[in-house]
Amino acid sequence: MINTTAKRTAISARQELIDGGYLDFTPGIKGRPSTYHLRSVEEMEGWQPPPDDLEGDFLAEFKEDPTSYFGYTEALGVELAETTAHLWAEFFPGKTPGPYDEKRTFFQIMVQSQNEDGEWSMSFPEENKELLGYAFEQGRKRGKLFWGYIESVMRNLRDCGIKTVEEAYENEEKFYERRGWNK
Repeated sequence: MINTTAKRTAISARQELIDGGYLDFTPGIKGRPSTYHLRSVEEMEGWQPPPDDLEGDFLAEFKEDPTSYFGYTEALGVELAETTAHLWAEFFPGKTPGPYDEKRTFFQIMVQSQNEDGEWSMSFPEENKELLGYAFEQGRKRGKLFWGYIESVMRNLRDCGIKTVEEAYENEEKFYERRGWNK
């Protein structure tokens, strides 16, 4: 693309990257520029731990596998797939989430508990699903729809003690009011 003078060449090269799944492109509208997101190999092929990561931590390969957690059931696996697919339909129309995306969704919405008998249970509370949707919405507003940004929004919400979407919107309003900004 360096020293490309023909607009048609640049557009056809961009389209090849989009068709190959290497680039996410959202055309701009009046007053808002187009956005480009070059997908990482990790994002396209799913995360594979390098052999060095496994040294000294015999559980490393299980930490990234949702099915290895106590309380995980097939029904939860179906719910996880549906939740991830719903997010993708809303925020990445026409794209299909991969195993990496389901893992990231799992770690953001999962709640695990142990009862008095020592039995483990796991659930995906609606509040957590809604908060993850809120984080995706924030990412879309800022043109940063990638897991690093989504996870930082979720971490900030947890650090502020926010547990519902209503609390998240109230916190956002207070943030804008403190700075004297309009939304």
